Amino acid sequence: MGKIILNVPEELGPFLDEQAAHQGFKDRDTFVAELVAREADRARLRTLLEAGRNSPDMEGEVEAFFLRLRGMAAGSGA
Repeated sequence: MGKIILNVPEELGPFLDEQAAHQGFKDRDTFVAELVAREADRARLRTLLEAGRNSPDMEGEVEAFFLRLRGMAAGSGA
């Protein structure tokens, strides 16, 4: 996997080192990479939630799906 070099102000170095150690990361690079990965996950989740909110109402479809499943289960003798 490739790497990206980020520049942060030197005065943040001690804070990054402290947080990395406190949270169990091996170094500040790993800590910052995890922070970015978490934010990327949150952004993907927000996108999915927004897509769900803007999608057509599927309530009737879900109910019909479960009715079909019940019918199939009843027909199989289960």
